[in-house]
Amino acid sequence: SASLSLSPSTQTLKVNDSFTVDIRLNTGNKQATAVASNLNFDNSKLQVLAVDSTTSAFDVTAEEVISSNVIEISRGQAAPGISSVNALVARVTFKAIASGTANVNFSLTAPGSGPSRVVLNDGLGTDILGSVTNGSYTINAAGGGTGGGGGAQVVLPPNTRDGDLIKFLGNPTVYLVKPAGLHPFDTYESFLQYVRSSGKTLVERSGNSTAYT
Repeated sequence: SASLSLSPSTQTLKVNDSFTVDIRLNTGNKQATAVASNLNFDNSKLQVLAVDSTTSAFDVTAEEVISSNVIEISRGQAAPGISSVNALVARVTFKAIASGTANVNFSLTAPGSGPSRVVLNDGLGTDILGSVTNGSYTINAAGGGTGGGGGAQVVLPPNTRDGDLIKFLGNPTVYLVKPAGLHPFDTYESFLQYVRSSGKTLVERSGNSTAYT
């Protein structure tokens, strides 16, 4: 059977951080021509900033609705459809607005019963969705957690500007320099997305850090 998952499924953030979650599909070695990803999220702790389907494995947008604490994304693909263990359905960018644990769950009454569905390419509309992996995100108060310097004072490279990207030795996280401080990219893919859209490139600024300008 097919499965839907959120990636990352867990993450620790701070209030006012934004982060991107991928909706991923494993078709279970079947050909799927449509997918419906219905998500419930805690809107007391999370705000939806954007839904991005530009790089989805499914070419056709059937539905893309955000209402209160529900996100409904349905997409389709012409026959023979998609067969993949990790097909991207869409990306959802959230903003953390309050501390606590925020859950993001697929709506699934029972396997094959919706409202989240994966439609098999059999001409009958057979729903092959068998399981889901939901998300749980820990949000700390603003100013909590560790930063680029591991809680110590952060010394940025010379001539660092808002919009630059910073990476510290011994820390795999890449940070975006913003007026309010350092903003961590939640995934390597979200970092690459920023690089592609901003045109920024990697340069060495000093022996203690790497900056992207």
